[in-house]
Amino acid sequence: MDNTVVMMENHEGIGIITINRPDKLNALNGEVIEQLDEIIQTLKTDPKIQAVIFRGAGEKSFVAGADIS
Repeated sequence: MDNTVVMMENHEGIGIITINRPDKLNALNGEVIEQLDEIIQTLKTDPKIQAVIFRGAGEKSFVAGADIS
């Protein structure tokens, strides 16, 4: 089972980070924050990345905030 809830793509020097928890309105939990940190650390050392776009999966919400459940 894939536990990836944060995905990263590189489009011609633009990093696109997608939080993929649309069923929870992309709310941030420990797993999301940990994966975001790993991706950001990787992007910081990649000289080809010139900009980063954050987005949330689904149609309802970018990020609803903290997942307190």
